[in-house]
Amino acid sequence: MILQRFIICSLMLALIVAAMPSRTLCQSDPYGIIDTVTVEDRIVSPDGKFLLGSNESISILPVSVAGNLLVGANNAGPEFEPMSAKLVNEGETLSFGVTARDPAGSAVRLYGGKLPPSAKFKDNGDGTGTFSWTIPYLGPGSASGSPFVASFVATDGSIAVQMDVPIEVININRPPQISTSGSVTAFSGDSVFIPLIASDPDLESITFSATNLPIGAQIHSGNPGYIIWGSSIADSGNYGFDIMALDESGGTAHERVAVQLLPTLSIELSLSDEQAFSNEVVTIPVNLRNRVDVAGFDLLIQYDLTLLTPLSFTRDSIRTKYWYPFTAQDVGDGRLFIKCHAEPAIAGSEPLSPGDGAVAYLRFATSPNPNYAGQYSRVEFKILDSLANTENVIFQPDGTTLPRSQVSLASGSVLIKKYDALVGDLNLNLVPMEIGDAVYFTNYFLNPTNYPLTGVRWVNSDVNQDGAPGTVGDLVYLLRIIVGDVPKINTFAGTAGAESELEITADGLVYKLKSNREVAGALMTFRIDGDDPVNCAALPMLADMELRSARDGNLLRVLILSSNGNTFAANGDGLFRLTTNSSAELMSQEIVDANGTPIALTSVVSGGALPEEFALEQNCPNPFNPETVILYSLEKVGVVSLEVYNCLGQRVRILSAGNQAAGKYSVRFDGTDDSGARLASGVYLYRLRVGDQQLTRKMVLLK
Repeated sequence: MILQRFIICSLMLALIVAAMPSRTLCQSDPYGIIDTVTVEDRIVSPDGKFLLGSNESISILPVSVAGNLLVGANNAGPEFEPMSAKLVNEGETLSFGVTARDPAGSAVRLYGGKLPPSAKFKDNGDGTGTFSWTIPYLGPGSASGSPFVASFVATDGSIAVQMDVPIEVININRPPQISTSGSVTAFSGDSVFIPLIASDPDLESITFSATNLPIGAQIHSGNPGYIIWGSSIADSGNYGFDIMALDESGGTAHERVAVQLLPTLSIELSLSDEQAFSNEVVTIPVNLRNRVDVAGFDLLIQYDLTLLTPLSFTRDSIRTKYWYPFTAQDVGDGRLFIKCHAEPAIAGSEPLSPGDGAVAYLRFATSPNPNYAGQYSRVEFKILDSLANTENVIFQPDGTTLPRSQVSLASGSVLIKKYDALVGDLNLNLVPMEIGDAVYFTNYFLNPTNYPLTGVRWVNSDVNQDGAPGTVGDLVYLLRIIVGDVPKINTFAGTAGAESELEITADGLVYKLKSNREVAGALMTFRIDGDDPVNCAALPMLADMELRSARDGNLLRVLILSSNGNTFAANGDGLFRLTTNSSAELMSQEIVDANGTPIALTSVVSGGALPEEFALEQNCPNPFNPETVILYSLEKVGVVSLEVYNCLGQRVRILSAGNQAAGKYSVRFDGTDDSGARLASGVYLYRLRVGDQQLTRKMVLLK
């Protein structure tokens, strides 16, 4: 019974299958390509009939009949020609072709997918394309961003395929470039200064090193750096320093600097180059640089009688202050004979030890004739007899004279300046000497950044016609013109002098001033180390004056003047008080009288405490424009020389020279050379020398 049921079910299944139509089996790929399969199948009995009787059994076997298998078209998409990874150096150009074909012969278009920065790809329209990339040395496309991948896409319009090409960029380090001067000439015994400057095309930091340096030479390895060598007189000759600049990646550059030390002369006498307007007084220092002891000199100086008239010959507060006799005689034909000797019988009149500084000052009046403006007059050491050693003679302590071959003479000059500007027109409205000019001038002293004196303003600011534009003296004289009090400027008898003191009290810092001449104006600059507020309050001494102050960063400027032309007698009492929780340091000060003439002064800071060491401070501000202040300290009396050098080691300005007592000093540097010309932007060195001690610092002038 069971077998019969099984046979009946099998037959029914066979009949159902045999009755089914042909079927289509479909399978879709991601690109829409369809494979079609047609299958026909049947199940039949051996004799083609199904007859079942009772109690009968038959065997039925399935029979496969050949059917049809139909396969539709299959689109496989384009195919790229294989490409290997690329290797390229920074700075090179990588270029290669890309090719793709379609097996079915369809047209292929190429596209650049993800490409490295600044890389380009061009489809040629025929199944090929061109990749091009110039690799930079810096930035995200350089070796710092490696490895990269360049992706390309090919499509036949239905299917798109992608190929990635790895690219590795190799770092190429470019060496630094040295711009140091290749040769330096100096005199033996001088300090040789060699600036070291280099640049790196990869913007890496640079350090300097040097070989073959002489004993005593030192190198500052930063960039910019420098080599400084305090040579001795015995070091004359030729030297070669091998300089190497090293960047962070090991790139090097080499430069050889030739140094020639000329034999040093024992004596160098020089007259300065000065400028003045017509009908003015010009002072020419007679500078002596001696490397041996000097006990006296006889000098013959010639000048132009047409342009200059000698007024006086002085030696106050200079190296020869106690020498006697000290005479200057006009011997005619525009010649001055100067005689000056040490006299051991007079206290303090000893021979000069080696040093550098003025030994005398010549004062001339320029011609009042305005037609001489622009004329140039030589002021020079005159040699009448080149064979005999009778003019410009230097005496040694034993009474003998130095051979002329050991004496160098450098002449000077006076230029009568032209003045084409509109004096007193500070606000450039073509109306000079008005209250608006005084307002602008006052703002300049309190905030020179926002109210600069540049270009024609600088020339116009020389109101008192002393050849020094932009001073408090000019502002004072401008105010006197505005209020109608303009007497002729007279020369006062005696020397104007003042002493200032910054006293530390329980209530703050009190600025005190004592002067032997009425004071009409003053400008003080303080450095404030801290962010705390500063209060500046006038004291009773300034009852008839006006006190103004302004802060610019860490600089506080205090201006004292009177818009009514008033003056006050400075008797040593306090002028104003500074109150702050930050420390305050007096950087510079300028005091003028009613004529706008500067009053020379000395300072005693912090209640008169003397410095304990020889020191040279960093200038402030730094970088600077247009001016900066330099502070230095002397722990004992000495002959001081404060000089400014350019990056070639050439001296461009003498800021201070002569004998000075122990104390703290401040000097203002206005960014000009000894001739008054404005210096170019750049790095400068300033050097303080006292006897065998010297200190050097770097400052930066920006415009």
